[in-house]
Amino acid sequence: PWGLNFLFADLVTASIRGWNRLLPFLLLLFILGAATVLRSVPWTKRAVIAIPVAVAIIGIAGLDSALPFRGAYRTSATEAGEITTAARDYSTAVNTAIPEPCGILQLPYMAYPEFGVQRGINDYDHFWTSIANPGKRWSYGAVKNTDAGVWSSQLPQVPNDNQVAQLKQSGFCAIHLDTRGYVSEALPAIKADLSGRFGAPLATGFDTRWELYGLGSGWAAPDAEMSPAAFAFLHQPMITPDEFTALTRDSVLQSTWWWTTQREALFTLTPTSLEAPVTGVSGRVRAPKCGPTPVTLTLEAGGQRTSTTVAALPDADSPFDLALDQPTDAPATLTVAEMGAGCDVPGQRKRFAQVIDLSAR
Repeated sequence: PWGLNFLFADLVTASIRGWNRLLPFLLLLFILGAATVLRSVPWTKRAVIAIPVAVAIIGIAGLDSALPFRGAYRTSATEAGEITTAARDYSTAVNTAIPEPCGILQLPYMAYPEFGVQRGINDYDHFWTSIANPGKRWSYGAVKNTDAGVWSSQLPQVPNDNQVAQLKQSGFCAIHLDTRGYVSEALPAIKADLSGRFGAPLATGFDTRWELYGLGSGWAAPDAEMSPAAFAFLHQPMITPDEFTALTRDSVLQSTWWWTTQREALFTLTPTSLEAPVTGVSGRVRAPKCGPTPVTLTLEAGGQRTSTTVAALPDADSPFDLALDQPTDAPATLTVAEMGAGCDVPGQRKRFAQVIDLSAR
């Protein structure tokens, strides 16, 4: 990004997507250059010749842009019509089940913008439900890596009971599940988890590919004053693992974890709001299968340092909780140190410790 839009995003807010692309400027320069050259050609000043030539060029460009892709356009238009109709019907079903305005968490999580295809869900498909039902507040569409989008990116595959309680305090009343986003082997467990805690879907749509699970009563009204706990949940620090010392995050149902791949692994906790500084971090650790090992966890920020050592076991979780003496709006670093030899995994990097359900506050 560059230009005025970059300055707006950097100085005012990055929550509004206004990033430029270089291509339109290049094309404009090419057009201006061509116009400058053609200006010196005598026949271009004769309207009787210049106008038909310009029309012909525009017509050829239009045909070249449309004809080769007419099949794809036709297919896209048909599919868009089908999903638009489904979204409108689903909107009616959702509003019949829950007439009040409230928030709806959309699963699976998909970052915005430019996340790509997730199984059967195309990029931006999550917008169909919100476009057809503006009376509800949908979770998809918050710009990734901003305070509006971090909290949803750090949820597990399905939110746990504590996270559901925070969602309700934040004005959420339901979970929208798009079943197209999961492999067939994982979907039954996800649906069983949601239906086991929240009952049968209140509404379905898109040939049962969309399901709405109500969170029950007691959710806060959209215009109610947000509790401190709900504010902290929606503005939680962003957790960023060091890619050279930890594997990509995994998640199954209500749990998330990282495997560390070096004796010391680093996690950066970055505040997303000055009103929600970093105060601490908690979670659990587990040893790899090759045996128990001591794990030392150290939290550092703004000259502060706190540490604890836990006995990590291969068949049980060991909890930890680190709190800073003073809140800080500077990024904090969590170091996970396991000084053993680690466990070999065929075809993969060594594994030293499993960091489970890491939660920054």
